[in-house]
Amino acid sequence: MKKFQLFYAVILAIPSVSALVVPAVGQTVAADNYSLSQCVEGNDRERFEICSIIIDTAKIDGEEISRIDLAEAYYARGRAYSRSKEYDFALVDLKEAVRLNPQNFRALNYLGNTYSNMGDFDLAIAQFSTAIEINPQYGDAYYNRGRNQTFLGELELAILDHSQAIRIWPEDSEAINSRGIQYSDTGQYDLAAADFEEAIRINPDYAFAYNNWGRNFQLQDKYKQSVLYFSRAIEIDPAYDQPYYGRAISFDNLGMDEMALVDYSKMIELNPNYVNAFYNRSFLYLKVDDINNAIADMEQVLELDPNDPDAPDQIIYLQGLQ
Repeated sequence: MKKFQLFYAVILAIPSVSALVVPAVGQTVAADNYSLSQCVEGNDRERFEICSIIIDTAKIDGEEISRIDLAEAYYARGRAYSRSKEYDFALVDLKEAVRLNPQNFRALNYLGNTYSNMGDFDLAIAQFSTAIEINPQYGDAYYNRGRNQTFLGELELAILDHSQAIRIWPEDSEAINSRGIQYSDTGQYDLAAADFEEAIRINPDYAFAYNNWGRNFQLQDKYKQSVLYFSRAIEIDPAYDQPYYGRAISFDNLGMDEMALVDYSKMIELNPNYVNAFYNRSFLYLKVDDINNAIADMEQVLELDPNDPDAPDQIIYLQGLQ
């Protein structure tokens, strides 16, 4: 039985930054030459170094600062830790930011994202919900809460949250694309198509939306249409692995075996640890009587996922065909 598992792209509402850079010895900021704005708005090195000075002394230029300003320093450094994937340190700083200023909805949002990145989706949702209570017009919190509802399988709640984010950000293609995915996954294919079309209107080169629109057709067994959208996603971004996998499944279902093999192979080239591509390609090799490659792919499935329940028996079956 083929594992035709589809996947798609969702964007986390945290700005993408380079890894945190801790200043080298000797790279210090003069005690009389820094400000809270440098801590909050500076580059990563400045943010970490200057925020740490403010936090350690609770002063700027020798003057004591307010709890609100100190909370901002903890929030800024916590963001830097979170974005450098030092989540334990991020939790400490972001919790302190919220303790010092319980109305800091941005710190709550980042605290939620940190919990989410650590896999604790319920705690993440709790932080986003509190941020929304404080500021009902804060689109990031709706977007991120919807994203975490998706992780928990609460798709209808995710649709509600992403709809609120879109109300606040009507031209945000990422939020619209995300809601389209949830419409697809709940069988609301026309609404999904409308969202993907709108996301592409806003961002004509949005490969993720083309991929997800192709997937939307695929879920309706409309394989020929899906190929067109997967192909457009590949045209926009040839290094994007997901549409190769989606198009391979469509080619496979259309009986276009050689083209499916090419796309499964390209998917594996781009993402060599994606077990389902090996699994599906193994069955396709079996279909075209290439038993040796079918065995090799199924052995790779077992190497990548030693707990796969089907691979051992399938290998034995294939070996019996040699």
